[in-house]
Amino acid sequence: IWDTEFSTVKKVQHQYSVPGLYEVQLEVKDSEGLTDNASKAVAVGGTNQAPDPPESPVPGDQSDDASTLCVLEWTCNDPENDILSYDVYFGTEANPPLVSEGQASNSYACLPLEYETGYYWKIVAHDPYGHTVEGDVWFFTTNSPVNPMGTFRDPRNGQVYKTVEIDGKVWMAENLNIGTMIHASNGGLNGDGYQKDSTKIEKYCYNNDPKNCEIYGGLYQWDAAMRFTSVEAAGGICAPGWHLPTQAELRELFLYYKEDLGLDAGTELMLGSRSGFQALFSGYLIFAERKYYDIGQAGYFWSSTVNPQLNHLAIGRAIYRGKTEFQEDTYQKVNGLPVRCIKNY
Repeated sequence: IWDTEFSTVKKVQHQYSVPGLYEVQLEVKDSEGLTDNASKAVAVGGTNQAPDPPESPVPGDQSDDASTLCVLEWTCNDPENDILSYDVYFGTEANPPLVSEGQASNSYACLPLEYETGYYWKIVAHDPYGHTVEGDVWFFTTNSPVNPMGTFRDPRNGQVYKTVEIDGKVWMAENLNIGTMIHASNGGLNGDGYQKDSTKIEKYCYNNDPKNCEIYGGLYQWDAAMRFTSVEAAGGICAPGWHLPTQAELRELFLYYKEDLGLDAGTELMLGSRSGFQALFSGYLIFAERKYYDIGQAGYFWSSTVNPQLNHLAIGRAIYRGKTEFQEDTYQKVNGLPVRCIKNY
């Protein structure tokens, strides 16, 4: 059956409603009424094969020593090498919830995991032809910390923080997150982005997005973090009974791993390690540029110690992805860095 009248337009569209193998015919006619035709078999839907079930999970199924640095990976093959998309289900329940839909990548990075906790996950693969293949539900358990862990509740806002005891001193195992978020360009008391309000605690959130404070904690200018004092070991914005670590205390933490244990301090303290410290790659704010840098690449921490040669600088420590050091450095006091408090002793 001819679907169309003769036309000089060399393109026509037709929508099949049922998958199958169809013969398409084309007839051509010239001005003298002479005709010729051609035909071609076209496979419509149905004949394309579904992807293979997702396989080769990382962490491996039933593994019991997985890192708290959460990166899920898998493989999935398709007979025709179709471009696939994936739905990721992940959580602590045997029927895990959907956490990512229609992603192109065969890996998924999630928030830091808890120690000694079991997690379930599965992958559902889709091809462009309507095929959906659901993989098995995989399971893994995270490893255990080597240092004693605990928690404490900040009485000012009720937030609960993890803690870790390392070499006899108790550290926060998360970055501090307290205060009112201000915009780095036009927020604050004078609308210039500075954290100068002595009546309340102010914070920056990476890219001025409050969701990043929930994950990585707040970013603070040094004066605001110290509550406008220069006294070493000041409580600053830390909870009662806690203080900003001194240069010496951060150095002791570094030397404990480097010299006492003979280990690389950065490797042992960063997210995914078994130390319990779990340094996040939270990035920081270069205030002069009003721009944020290094999220996912580096984590920074203020000390309460001023640079003795240049008092517009303060001393801190940093951990960089792919490097093994817990590096001491100096930073402009106006820059925005995270805070890890240490318990008074």
